[in-house]
Amino acid sequence: MKAAIRLQNHGCANHPYWYILYNR
Repeated sequence: MKAAIRLQNHGCANHPYWYILYNR
C-alpha cells in the first residue's frame, strides 16, 4: 500500500497500476 501512495505522490494516480495495488 505504501507503493500506491508513493505513486500517487509522484503523479501516477492516473495509472491503473497503483489503482490495482490499492484495490488489491
